[in-house]
Amino acid sequence: MADVAFRGHHFLCSLHYQGAGYSTGFTDNFTAVAEAIARRGANRVRVTEMADDVCRACPSLQADGQRCQYQISVMNRDRKLLDAMGWQPDQELDLEAAYHAVLERRDELMAEVCVGCEWLPRCREKGPHGIASPLVRDA
Repeated sequence: MADVAFRGHHFLCSLHYQGAGYSTGFTDNFTAVAEAIARRGANRVRVTEMADDVCRACPSLQADGQRCQYQISVMNRDRKLLDAMGWQPDQELDLEAAYHAVLERRDELMAEVCVGCEWLPRCREKGPHGIASPLVRDA
């Protein structure tokens, strides 16, 4: 059973997260997800096409709790990452292996998946721990 659920593009977002977001609630939730992963509270991840653990407190989450106000754009980003990685919705992955696989293709994936994302300039910066750390242990 998966410890955390991520929609496709959140494999990249979670690796670059630096404590900023769409709202205080969103940021608090994303921080809690990232801290749980950093503490190794998550070892398995379920790939999802709809709202995931990061989306739970997003101000753009619709009343159904599954769809984003920007669902078409978000699903397009998700699909690009999943297609590039060969992953399918509802697939369960080892989170550490998935992060390493994404990091190996980081630049290529960001060029394809993140085009037009308002957070892209921030994600291109290295945070206080460098890219992906402390979420990913050394390979």
